[in-house]
Amino acid sequence: MNLHREFSKMCLNKREGEIYDPIREKWIKNTPEETVRQQMIQFMLKRMNVPKNRIGVEKALSTLGITGNRKRIDICIWDENNKIKGIIECKAYHISQDESPYQQVLDYVRALNAKYYLVTDGIDLKGFYYDESLSQFLKMENPLEDVKNL
Repeated sequence: MNLHREFSKMCLNKREGEIYDPIREKWIKNTPEETVRQQMIQFMLKRMNVPKNRIGVEKALSTLGITGNRKRIDICIWDENNKIKGIIECKAYHISQDESPYQQVLDYVRALNAKYYLVTDGIDLKGFYYDESLSQFLKMENPLEDVKNL
């Protein structure tokens, strides 16, 4: 799914070298990856109507019960029971979407028993959901619509 047109409509709060994160409620160093992350957050808040309190940003795996791991999840979405339902991996526009971001997020998803994951570079969005009957992840046809049904 091509997100570039949608993301270009997102109004981001920027100042010299920084971008505001409404979830963490603080200014963050503005990098290409951070811009994609903030565009995705704005899209989730404004277009997908995900409540702010259901979004986590840059969550350390160690704070989510995965001991001995210092890695962080770009964006996670909690369900009504405060369990992680989905994970979103954001990459800068110029970073190749080879297998590495998918393997990285898949490791997180398996460790946290999430139902789905998305990977975006701000231009393209790919999504996968866990099919319990097949015991495997399957590609979503329309990730932004499909996640609403999970």
